[in-house]
Amino acid sequence: SEVARMRIARAGFKVASEWFAKTASGSGPDAFKKAGLNALIGAGVTPAKTKLSLEYLSEPWLPEDAGEALGLEWAWGDPAAGVMEMDRMTSSEAREMALSVLLNNWEVESLGAWLNDSRGHTLFDRAAEALVRKIHVSDPEAAKAWAAEIKDPRLRQKTAKLFMPAPLDPFTSE
Repeated sequence: SEVARMRIARAGFKVASEWFAKTASGSGPDAFKKAGLNALIGAGVTPAKTKLSLEYLSEPWLPEDAGEALGLEWAWGDPAAGVMEMDRMTSSEAREMALSVLLNNWEVESLGAWLNDSRGHTLFDRAAEALVRKIHVSDPEAAKAWAAEIKDPRLRQKTAKLFMPAPLDPFTSE
C-alpha cells in the first residue's frame, strides 16, 4: 500500500514493520493488510521477507510474494519442514506460490527421499510430478516409475506426456 511505502521511505524498514504489526492486528480490511505486507516484503532483504512472511503465515491475506519468499527459504533450508508449515497457510495464493517455488527448488535426492516417506501425503502427487520433471531426461526409467505412482489420473496423464516423442517439425528437412 502507499501508506506502507511512505512509512518505509520516511522512517525506515524497522519502524514501518512495527507500524504494520499494529495494523495487522487491527480490524482493518484484509486487502489493506495484504497490500501493506506486500510493500514491506518488496522493500525488505531476504531474511526480513522470510521473518515477516512467517510472522503472518496463517493470515488469509498473506500475499503471493510471501509465499515465494517462504518457498525459497524452505527449499534451501528444510523442505520437509516447509511442507508441514504449509498446512498452516490459509491464503490459497500464497500457499500455491510457496508450493510451486519449493518444488521447483527442492534438491532431487532430498525430494525423492521425502516422496519415499510420504506416499500418503496430500502433496505427494504434486511433488512426484515435480521430481519427474526434474529427472525425466537424466533418468527416464526412474522418472517413469515415479510418474506411475501419481494417483490423480489427470496429473498422471499430464506427466506421462513428458515421455512422448516430440512431434516432427514440418518445416525442417531430415
